[in-house]
Amino acid sequence: MRFILIILSFILASALPVQCQDTAQDLLDQGEALKNLGRYDQALLALDEAIEMDPGNSRAWNRKCSALDILGRYDEALQACDEAIRLDPDFEGAWCSKGLVLINLSRYKEAEMAFDEAIRLNPESGLAWAGKSLALAYQGKLFGSIEELYDAAISSDPGNASAWLGKADLLSGIGKYQESLKAYDEAIRLDPAASEAWNSKGVALDMMGRFEEGIAAYDQAISINSSYVEAWTNKGVALAFLGRMDEAIKCYEEAIRLDNKYELAWHNKGNALYQTGRYSESIAAYDEAIRQKPDYAEAWSGKGSVLLALGRYEEAIKASDEAIFLNPSLAQSWNNKGSALGELGRLDQALPCFEQAIQLDQRYVKAWINKGILLQAQGKTSEAESAFAIAAELTGGREP
Repeated sequence: MRFILIILSFILASALPVQCQDTAQDLLDQGEALKNLGRYDQALLALDEAIEMDPGNSRAWNRKCSALDILGRYDEALQACDEAIRLDPDFEGAWCSKGLVLINLSRYKEAEMAFDEAIRLNPESGLAWAGKSLALAYQGKLFGSIEELYDAAISSDPGNASAWLGKADLLSGIGKYQESLKAYDEAIRLDPAASEAWNSKGVALDMMGRFEEGIAAYDQAISINSSYVEAWTNKGVALAFLGRMDEAIKCYEEAIRLDNKYELAWHNKGNALYQTGRYSESIAAYDEAIRQKPDYAEAWSGKGSVLLALGRYEEAIKASDEAIFLNPSLAQSWNNKGSALGELGRLDQALPCFEQAIQLDQRYVKAWINKGILLQAQGKTSEAESAFAIAAELTGGREP
């Protein structure tokens, strides 16, 4: 439920009016803009300057709390919202902020009490009721669906783009992509400059197979924030699905230029380079992904695929074994290991690998074909024909 708390923090901060001196107001606006771009450390600097100019501004302290909460600096966030409450004990938003921070600190009963205070101050606060429901949930008490939490926040403030974005992310996360698109569109209507909404809309469109529309959404996100690493990476994925590998590689390279420690971009670049036959470069990309994240099972699996294609079978087995150790449910790794063992003539060891791959993914055509080839080599013609027949059925008679 961590993403819910982040969204609620965004809802809270964006819903708050600010009244202070002009120069402090400028810094508060700057801090909010930086936070919306995900540049939280810079946002904190601007908020600290605003507080230095106007230390009695409870709204500034509360916004600082929100930024610290999103960064995971919960003890500091709690101090900031406590200061906001000290300055203005009737500040409903600061009580909500305190509740959210206390949830992140696993102090659920105290969080419930903070939301109760917010509700006492404003019984119509959808955010306070949603926060209390979340605190009760962590205490094992019935509270209704998570979607209802967002609906409560939206009913409290229908014009709050962050609430619509949170609901959209939830719907997308549970596979309700068509419904999520409506919520993303509403979030974008309310805040056309919300790059996160455009990026997430692109993901939902990709999941529906609407890759061209997804690319258009990523382009919108990038036009708003050209340093949006995830949007560049996601655009690359959509392009790869369309077979436009050279364009995909350029997107991954831009993501890496912006953040050379982003292991997903390195992994995806490795995939695309493999698909274009650039095996040495592909291995280098996978190795960099692994360097950034040594337990990256998918990167080990991808490396195994390239080593297999290069005929480096012992190395392919080692890479596949590492992937399997990290994530035994990767069907590709089992298939790669079986293929490498088969090439080395270790047929009795290869067959269980193909069978494990098929058990994990019964629609894995390559594993069925490989199993058939191996059974045929062992003289088990009938069983081999059965495996080939299943592969043909899965592909509709087309070449896999």
